[in-house]
Amino acid sequence: LAARKLELSEKDPLLVMGGDSICDFDLGQAVKFHRQAGADLTIIGKSAENPCEYELIDREETGRVRGLLEKPGFAQAVTDIANTGVYLVNPQYLELIPEGREYDFEKDLLPQMLALEKNIMVWEDTGYWCKIEEINDFVRCQQDILLGRVNCRLDGERDEAGNIIARARPVGDYHLTPPCYIGEGVNIADGALVEGLSVLDHGCAVGRNSRITGGILLPESFVG
Repeated sequence: LAARKLELSEKDPLLVMGGDSICDFDLGQAVKFHRQAGADLTIIGKSAENPCEYELIDREETGRVRGLLEKPGFAQAVTDIANTGVYLVNPQYLELIPEGREYDFEKDLLPQMLALEKNIMVWEDTGYWCKIEEINDFVRCQQDILLGRVNCRLDGERDEAGNIIARARPVGDYHLTPPCYIGEGVNIADGALVEGLSVLDHGCAVGRNSRITGGILLPESFVG
């Protein structure tokens, strides 16, 4: 409904993304594919190591989508291409979304467009994608960013050791084992040890002789 308030051209697809994942897909190439394929909706897919953990895309050899399989068992996993929750949809199909009642893009609009035999295509991307459903996913994504596995803009510069420092390196007699992220206004007391793959967000404070081992401190956190 919010998209209807935008000045959208029928020639340009609307980008729709779930808010529970991190990715660095080449959206320009996806848009090019969408237009060349004459798609009504394009799903960006990604090959998954464990397909049974995700909603999978059943497609023809041409890339046209036949259906979606919600976290199937091993025997039903006929493909390893996961639905990443990133879509390009032609704006006119937003008119299918009713007002005044609950309606889900993935659970309602996609099946409706499939039933109407609209041209739904899949574009397979090889970029980074991490769906964050549990705390372990969040931690892994933070670590992947530190290790340079994600093409993203960082709030800070990477030093020679591999640490990412947002502004100025905190003053003190402490030890950093790279790679770590140190946000703005962080205070690290003498004797502290901050080990690799740790994240100290803006305004964090680490007490004297403390040890952070792969910890992720959200803004303004304090470790005594």
